[in-house]
Amino acid sequence: PADQPRQRKILTFMLELRRLFALLAYSTRPSVNPSSFIVAMLDLKPPSLKMEYGAQEDGTEINDLFVDLIEEAFALRTKLDNNPPSPPPPNIVRQQFDADMLGEVRKPGRDAEHRRLSVKQLVLDIAGGSLEDSLDAYMHATVRLDPDADAVPKVSSFERLPEILSIQLQRTGFDRDTQEPSKRHDAFHFPDTLHMRRYLHAQVPLREQIRERRQAKRDLDDQLRRLTNYDHGTASVVDVLGQAISVMGRSASLLGVSDAEAETDAAAISLVHLNELRAAFGGRQAELRRQTDAVESEVGALVEQAAGDVYRLYGVLVHRGSHAAGHYWSFVRDPRYARWLRFDDERVTEVQASEVMRDSCGGATADASAYCLFYIADSTLRRISQIHDEQVVEKLPRSLKDFVLRDDDLEDRVDRMLPRSYFRWR
Repeated sequence: PADQPRQRKILTFMLELRRLFALLAYSTRPSVNPSSFIVAMLDLKPPSLKMEYGAQEDGTEINDLFVDLIEEAFALRTKLDNNPPSPPPPNIVRQQFDADMLGEVRKPGRDAEHRRLSVKQLVLDIAGGSLEDSLDAYMHATVRLDPDADAVPKVSSFERLPEILSIQLQRTGFDRDTQEPSKRHDAFHFPDTLHMRRYLHAQVPLREQIRERRQAKRDLDDQLRRLTNYDHGTASVVDVLGQAISVMGRSASLLGVSDAEAETDAAAISLVHLNELRAAFGGRQAELRRQTDAVESEVGALVEQAAGDVYRLYGVLVHRGSHAAGHYWSFVRDPRYARWLRFDDERVTEVQASEVMRDSCGGATADASAYCLFYIADSTLRRISQIHDEQVVEKLPRSLKDFVLRDDDLEDRVDRMLPRSYFRWR
């Protein structure tokens, strides 16, 4: 038995977690009440976290606390073991959630500095508009090592990828008009399948090559846009010049200018120049399209070369509302039945993948958007998909099965005493 108060609380936390898991796996109830587990978890929170049972809390803070407590519990289990195994068992929390990263700070005229760190969650800005662009921005950032010094480039990469990749999207902004924090539901797109190999340390040269060619394509796209959307409109420069030539030709005809006069007329000379300009701009437009297609093919080949270490979207946490209030729900992939489930308080419903994206990607008129994404390694997902409910139940200890049966029996007795309308009203 644990003698220290915190050790006893950790053991209570793990007991309530086991009971909650058993209820989820074995209970006949349509939903289970996690109150006892939540109370046990909040009883262990550090003083810096202002969490209260029954209050709306940030989902990422709850997740961080949960993972940290699980890790502490496994460490305590090893500490209290009278015959600890040798070598010690692997840290399964770290294996599943921690990513080992290497940061390379490049100072002008000096050797690069390498800094290693372990992270349980990537925090990405949504300014890129897509997960791919935001990951690239995260991996290639600038840092200011000293308040008086210039910012220097920092290149980050993974030395080890976790089984579960947790990503938090920074959707909190600042409203200059109200001088208060605001919630950003800007459009942000993320794929169902994510290739992470190119973000490994060994792939930094290839990733930088992809980044350089993508920037080249953006530059070409910008040049082409200026030609095809003249003066922020929908017409191209070639079309505008063509219209000008047509107008000048009709004007000369209406004024009754003869062909002989037109040959020496300034307007005719201008027409010649306009036709030359139109041909030049048309050629430049065609050349830019050719170069853009070529660079796009190069990028595609490089991305294909960097493909691998596949991750699948497994869960999405969604928030509707403002910075100060709102409503949370989650989408979770069920790989065993190739479906998505929506968890909204006590309601669990099956949904289409299109609904997941519709409610999660945000947009100009959206009032809800994803703020946490969970990707799981494809190999781990395949392993999970082979686990069936019956196998989970068979591995439950007898004591947990009895606990679930007693809980189900209590629900049956309450059902007989109180009508269902009572619970709907509550």
